[in-house]
Amino acid sequence: MRYISVDPATKSIAFLIADYNKTPIDIENLDTLINIDIVITITRDLAPGVRNDSLDEVDRITKITKFLDENIKQFITDDTTLLIERQISGTKTYIMYVALCTYFVMNNVKVVYIHPTKKNTLSIGGFKPDYRKYPDSYRANKEHSRSMFLYCRDFFKNKDKIKYDKKYERDLSDCFTQLIYHLFL
Repeated sequence: MRYISVDPATKSIAFLIADYNKTPIDIENLDTLINIDIVITITRDLAPGVRNDSLDEVDRITKITKFLDENIKQFITDDTTLLIERQISGTKTYIMYVALCTYFVMNNVKVVYIHPTKKNTLSIGGFKPDYRKYPDSYRANKEHSRSMFLYCRDFFKNKDKIKYDKKYERDLSDCFTQLIYHLFL
């Protein structure tokens, strides 16, 4: 089964594309993460050099659609599921969220919405970061995902395909946490 996990932002995007062979994964045994086969990771600024507030809704939709056609569509299979975190309506990120959901539905991909607070309850191999030290839930949730990703990434099949610009590490980490949450729970 193919999974495309995405973390949309206002003008950047992160994707984790992986295959899962349905062999059971034990949340307490990191070695079972080998059953998740990394196909590719992609992180990108969709409008380099352009200020975020200078992009209107149509610009955002156009850029994400073009990016999906050129970089992601080739990875869609008959059994693909999109994992995407719900976004707050009325925000610039919500525009990206709706565009992504629409694109994948129009390409016959099953869409699964992940609630942000649910994925951040995840604990793998007994590891759960203490994020009470962060000033707000957004930063705490991002740090939770990042910590889980860094803790577990070496256990995946084809882990050498996990490539990204360091400035997008937290975004890619959210993709990872969504996938693991979906498969485990």
